[in-house]
Amino acid sequence: MNIILKTNILIVEDNPGDSRLLREQIADTGGGHFEVAEADRLAQAREMLREHAFDLLLLDLGLPDSRGLDTFRAIRGDAGDAAVLILTGLDDDQLAAQAVKEGAQDYLIKGQLTARGLLRAMRHALERKELEVALRQAKSGLERIVSERTTELIQTNRELNAEIVGRQRTEADLQAALTQTNLIFENAVVGIAYVRNRLMVRANPRFCEMFGYTHEAIVDRSTEMFYPGREAFDALGAVAYPVLAQGQTYQAEIQFKRSDGSIFWGNLHGRSVNPREPESQSIWVFEDITERKRSEEALLRVNRALKTLSKCNEALVHATAEAQLLGEMCRICVEIGGYRMAWVGFAEHGADKAVRPVAHFGHEHVYLERAAITWEDSERGRGPTGAAIREGKAQLVSDTATDPRYASWRTDAVRRGYGSTMALPLLSDGRAFGALNIYAGERNAFDEQEIALLEELASDLAFGIVTLRMRGVHAKNAERLQRSMESTVQTIAATVEMRDPYTAGHQNRVAELAAAIAREMGLPQSQIHGLHLASIVHDLGKIQIPAELLSKPTRLTQIEYEIIKTHAQSGYEILKDVDFPWPIAEIVRQHHERLDGSGYPQGLKADDILIEAKILAVADTIEAMGAARPYRPAVGIEVALQEVSRGRGTQYDSRVVDACLQLFREKRFVLTEPPEAART
Repeated sequence: MNIILKTNILIVEDNPGDSRLLREQIADTGGGHFEVAEADRLAQAREMLREHAFDLLLLDLGLPDSRGLDTFRAIRGDAGDAAVLILTGLDDDQLAAQAVKEGAQDYLIKGQLTARGLLRAMRHALERKELEVALRQAKSGLERIVSERTTELIQTNRELNAEIVGRQRTEADLQAALTQTNLIFENAVVGIAYVRNRLMVRANPRFCEMFGYTHEAIVDRSTEMFYPGREAFDALGAVAYPVLAQGQTYQAEIQFKRSDGSIFWGNLHGRSVNPREPESQSIWVFEDITERKRSEEALLRVNRALKTLSKCNEALVHATAEAQLLGEMCRICVEIGGYRMAWVGFAEHGADKAVRPVAHFGHEHVYLERAAITWEDSERGRGPTGAAIREGKAQLVSDTATDPRYASWRTDAVRRGYGSTMALPLLSDGRAFGALNIYAGERNAFDEQEIALLEELASDLAFGIVTLRMRGVHAKNAERLQRSMESTVQTIAATVEMRDPYTAGHQNRVAELAAAIAREMGLPQSQIHGLHLASIVHDLGKIQIPAELLSKPTRLTQIEYEIIKTHAQSGYEILKDVDFPWPIAEIVRQHHERLDGSGYPQGLKADDILIEAKILAVADTIEAMGAARPYRPAVGIEVALQEVSRGRGTQYDSRVVDACLQLFREKRFVLTEPPEAART
């Protein structure tokens, strides 16, 4: 059904955010075709339904003045011919089944529905409601006709019996009554049968047409011939005749059997001519409802495919690895979609062009071990999987027991209960690299709408696989680039230390301590890694300092000290144009800045200094004081700790100092011993 005219929709939802989202999704699907009203209470919704006509209700089961199915039951009477589409956060299959059984057109879960899915669900709900209204009207008319005709027949029969017994009517009157009764009986648009002691006495032409028999073939035959088996025949009698004995009409929707053995669904109405002996004489009316049942089954299949598609898309969003994604997709097809087995195979390009199973889930997956499927143009490559990969199109086998394309696997498939199967190609750039295979237990399990949804699922899966593979390639390249970058940093650091043998190992030891302090403070691992690299090259600027100043055995003059201080800015100038993922150049420039502004080269204060530079400042001070220098012996770690403690909160960040003290005094952290040159 194409929705062209205005469709009046009532959203019954107490959550403004969910209500607004529904309006946006409806607008995205073509808001010009819909008129939308809202109610946030059950009482308000019922009042609006009494005052206005709506085509569709989007109903939340949890409202301030009603909860659960009571909400639906309360509003159902006021909804009239409006389709009711339940949209709730309660993911409960039993509740969903009960809601649909009681008249809801569908049961959808909040957060799992796209605008496209909502439009599809709205269409199905309106179409199903339209079908129900038409069927109800037809059924009402039919029941009225049946009731009237049955009553007429019973009344006529009673009158005839009374006339015969009392000889109160003339032969002409009797013949006229019989003629009228025969006209009704012979021309009824429904099947009518007159039964005595469960034997056929008479049937009208429509009944004979419906069941495929001539009238002569059924007279005096047991009515058991019209049922699929003895069990069904006995079950009907055990339920129906007690109802007829109470003078009531029996009604049921059950399966019947035609003369050719085919099965169809029928709506059965029965009435006893003599309630005191219901089996002696009864009239039965039959209506073929096979098409209606097929429509209901089609709706269930589409709902199954929609639910599978929704869950699989959710898995796509959260997948981080290809194997995980493939396994989860197969599991969802079986556990959520209700299919019997699902597997994914990739096309190999060897001489035999084998299809290699990479994921599976469901009943008897060992079937794949013997399948030996290929995608070459051979007997085992012309099945659905091979054809799907070779041709790049979905392949359907509606009946594995008869389809000649499935001859190579028929015995194993039938033994495992695979009634039908679907193979969907996984495409990338228009070429199939594999296939998603889905098996159902029943024959003819896939209709046109379900196939379209499963093709969409396969397309989404192929996109997910390609995306994960590209992400993996990018990650490997990034890892290779990072290793190269870190190797370069280590080489630079080694170059600096070659010019200053007395501080050999200083940068690495500072990096070791800085990373330990950062971990103690709970910094993210990526940030710690950047700090470690910056620490390794924090004295890179010394490469521009004269070597004699770096190794001078006496204290530096003020001018010499000012020259040494330029190394922080020089390091920044060397590193600033390197595209690191961390602010390494800025950390190097700031590692001699102090909270009170007394540092260099910029005189930054407090929050203007990067946290990494604050950590590096403490680590650099501790290591420098703890190791020997050309102009003085090592003063020791404890003296260094006392120094940073005195500067806590003024020169050094309090959190950094506290973490450093925690490392050395409580966790017994020990710096790596300096190399021999530094101790000499």
